[in-house]
Amino acid sequence: MLTAVAAVESAAAEVRHAVLANRDTAQAASRLAGAAAELARLVTPAPTVPTDEPPAPPVTKPVTEDKPRTSRAKRPARIAPLDLDTVRLERSSDPTRTGWRVLAGAEDAPVLVGFLEPMLSVTGRRSGRWEAQTASLTRVHGGPWRNRTEALARLVDDYQRAASRPRRHTIT
Repeated sequence: MLTAVAAVESAAAEVRHAVLANRDTAQAASRLAGAAAELARLVTPAPTVPTDEPPAPPVTKPVTEDKPRTSRAKRPARIAPLDLDTVRLERSSDPTRTGWRVLAGAEDAPVLVGFLEPMLSVTGRRSGRWEAQTASLTRVHGGPWRNRTEALARLVDDYQRAASRPRRHTIT
């Protein structure tokens, strides 16, 4: 059986070569037909097994649903301005962050505003200055600040400005 399959593949290659070389394909096509007939003679179809189940009904409606596609990516959710009375500091439980997490909102669903971290001097000691980072770990412009309270005020101000900034409407 493998030799019959190889003969069909060889004959198909001859037909392909004849077509690409712009030669007469009649002789190569007859070889292909003969090899295919020999392979068909060797292959016996599998017997069909009768089943007691009736055939499935024909499909009358599509199985998949067409959903409209948008070419734009979804906009990130707009951040809401903070209630300043709910802003609080918590020590960071992350061993890589030595500072404080700034949270706001309800106790059961807080919003992460950012982080406050003490700056270190060249020798690795605390320098007394503080750096503020947003929740996406970008530094707040203008720092480092003299104390933690000033860094907190700048971080909250940066968050409030981002929340109140109008959305840009672009034409695409």
